Amino acid sequence: MKNPTAMQYFEWYLPADGQLWRQAEAKAARLAADGVTALWLPPAYKGAAGKEDVGYGVYDLYDLGEFDQRGTVATKYGTKAEYLAAIKALQREGIAVWADAVLDHRMGADGTEQVPATPYDWVDRYRQTGPARTISAWTSFTFPGRGGRYSDFCWNWEHFDGIDWDDATGEKAIFKFQGKEWDSEVDSENGNYDYLMGADVDLGNPQVVEELTRWGLWYLNETGVDGFRIDAAKHIRFTFFRDWLHALRRLTGKPVFAVGEYWNQSADALCHYIGVTGGSLSLFDVPLHQQFCQASHSGGGGSTWAPWGKTPWCSGRPSWRSPLWTTTTPSLVRRWNPGWTGGSNPWPTPTSSCAARGCPVSFTATTTASPTTGSPRWASPSPPSSGPGRPAPGAPRSTPLTTGTWWGGAARATPATPAPASARS
Repeated sequence: MKNPTAMQYFEWYLPADGQLWRQAEAKAARLAADGVTALWLPPAYKGAAGKEDVGYGVYDLYDLGEFDQRGTVATKYGTKAEYLAAIKALQREGIAVWADAVLDHRMGADGTEQVPATPYDWVDRYRQTGPARTISAWTSFTFPGRGGRYSDFCWNWEHFDGIDWDDATGEKAIFKFQGKEWDSEVDSENGNYDYLMGADVDLGNPQVVEELTRWGLWYLNETGVDGFRIDAAKHIRFTFFRDWLHALRRLTGKPVFAVGEYWNQSADALCHYIGVTGGSLSLFDVPLHQQFCQASHSGGGGSTWAPWGKTPWCSGRPSWRSPLWTTTTPSLVRRWNPGWTGGSNPWPTPTSSCAARGCPVSFTATTTASPTTGSPRWASPSPPSSGPGRPAPGAPRSTPLTTGTWWGGAARATPATPAPASARS
């Protein structure tokens, strides 16, 4: 059985040249041959910064590079037609595609509104820092360039909880709108981490929930993606995605895959989220990521690094089969630094990474693991002269990772085939 391996097919500093979708289409066969079974693509919709937006400054969820908005038709990655062509090409090669769902906030509004609001402290979201007053908030989203196509829903301040800017005074603060409360089912960092940035979407508003469910169904039908990577899960009412995914799976009749970004180094916090959501989505293994970071700065030692022993299994619920990934979830390949730069530390420095229990992680542009031993093999110009990553004489510079164990870790059972149907991961 082919070992499931997912890849994040972008990074923050890609040039804004509109080429990514075409590149993904052109390289679909190569990615499949290299063992990739799922591709996480960046947000495909129009952001506040137009063609320069990475995708997380969400302006219009329905504009996938089709309408002249925010100064451009195409997004940073290309047009809607190119996006759809890339998805089809990848799926023809047996590669599942995950769309990036950024539902926490909106930015780049079309107009301001006068809104009664109260400022709160940045590090203690329950502490009021000033009197209530009326502010000028960028909360009116009418999407004139789209003209109501696909959805005639227009957003106003009642669809948000708060914002971080008063345009009348130029003051930057966290303003909670009158009559609103921060969601209680969120991460407890800063007292309450509901607010992240921009205009914070109010997921307690039935109109908002209905619109986002309608959008999710539209997106699945319009693009044919196999699932979602969920952005900023720690800032969003925990039960929202449980209910949202249940609705999408019921309406489509498909096992829509989802993996969430809950950035917290506590495995207990992540296991709690999995429990509250009933295991309806997987999570990236942030504690394991931190172990990779420690390994990358360990001076080449590695003897104190035991990642599989650091991330405990979530116990107590029969459905919790793995720590943070479900057993049907693949390992993840993410963008790492170009390669070893010499010195006493042979470990590459990750920007981020994670893995399922028993499922290996490989590098891009740095190292790959031996499919038989799991030992790292160096793809950089000069392999390290010593340390656990030193290749055997005559060993190939790079071997595509399809099966095997992680560095120094005991062999583990390979996870089952990914959940979502067709070519899914």
